[in-house]
Amino acid sequence: MQPYYENWKTSKNAARKLKNRVLDPDGILTGNGFIQGVYEISYYNVNSGVEISAYIGQAGQNPEAPTYFASNVYERTIQHLKCWMGSDYYTYWLGLPDDDNSEWKIYIKLLKEEKDYIKRLELESEYIDEKHPLLQDTQGGKYGLYPSKGYKRNDLCIYPWKGQRRLAFLDRLAAIEKADLCC
Repeated sequence: MQPYYENWKTSKNAARKLKNRVLDPDGILTGNGFIQGVYEISYYNVNSGVEISAYIGQAGQNPEAPTYFASNVYERTIQHLKCWMGSDYYTYWLGLPDDDNSEWKIYIKLLKEEKDYIKRLELESEYIDEKHPLLQDTQGGKYGLYPSKGYKRNDLCIYPWKGQRRLAFLDRLAAIEKADLCC
């Protein structure tokens, strides 16, 4: 099988970022992701081992979905990464430092394989409630929602402009460090 980034129809810069910044130990992007289920994208610090849940989603067959919507975890993950890493807006979309040598990596993993669409939605909501992903901070609305853009339910909720995602990442990191100091 060809490496997952060879057919990426963006810049060489995007392919380099994908190769240097994504951890995929389960091989979701290299052959094991052609399944239906719930997945998580986390930020992982390779030096300290700190992991911050960033986004939880689901992918699979859905007869009501538009034709462009991914039918498996691999396709959906690639859609995210193309948007988040396919331009010069890495920090804008993710909040992470835009540096190939950063200790922070994007970590992709499958949480649960599930073919049934309704069950996938339920599992997605359960995992979001449990892990409080950074980019889906709907609880309390600290960073606001996209009310005029049609985002709802468990979608990306933190505004990408004015550095809000970067601020959210730094705030989450500060909360983890504070918890480690006090406990």
